[in-house]
Amino acid sequence: MELKEAIKRCYQIINDSKEIIKEARKNGDINLIQLTADLDNQSIAIETVLQKLEKLHKDNYKLDKENQKLFESQINSIPKKKIEDKIEELKEIKTKNGDVYVDVILEIKILKELLENK
Repeated sequence: MELKEAIKRCYQIINDSKEIIKEARKNGDINLIQLTADLDNQSIAIETVLQKLEKLHKDNYKLDKENQKLFESQINSIPKKKIEDKIEELKEIKTKNGDVYVDVILEIKILKELLENK
């Protein structure tokens, strides 16, 4: 079960529990009301955890956006000439050492993409 599906299911459990509690109170069945007290406590616990998870998710999303902006500003501050020089340096490494060939090719590709985005 994926997280979104699990959260949705938890909310469904809470809603079902509330309906059972409502019916028990409406019918005035003391034994059933006592049993539903446990359901109520469990629902409150689940709801509290879900609310905390949602807050953490929102906070993490906000941090991710801030980190992305910071990363982009740092990348944009690198002069084109410096990126071009690094590409040339990596091309020389690529031809001298076959062991790092794939990693260097990837670095060159990433740096070329950076240049294109400038």
